Amino acid sequence: MGYTHYVEPTRSLTDQEWAMLTAQARQILDGSTVPLADWDGTGEPEVSDERISFNGVGDDSHESCVINREETGFSFCKTARKPYDPIVGAVYLAFQAIHGGSILESDGDMDGAEWAEAKQIILNTL
Repeated sequence: MGYTHYVEPTRSLTDQEWAMLTAQARQILDGSTVPLADWDGTGEPEVSDERISFNGVGDDSHESCVINREETGFSFCKTARKPYDPIVGAVYLAFQAIHGGSILESDGDMDGAEWAEAKQIILNTL
């Protein structure tokens, strides 16, 4: 299944923006009731000075959600609607709110039920 979310930053984040994003990403990831892992579906999610990277665990993993600090090009995360999908959505929503000029799109209806849980995570976490 190809259900995917897309983000396109128009510039690198400032030091202050990156600090805000990593703090919010940590809150989102730490508050998750969905098991999360690092990029390959094992280990721990990464929130560092260089990147935010996580995936689901085992069979509930698909593609990694990766946000690199210096990245200014198009990136995406194909979740196939696996359980970590709303966490990806919440981190992307936090990114867009902090970045301001980023473009966020999805194969799902961002105004409908497919993004409701991601939006609720933001409301409950931040």
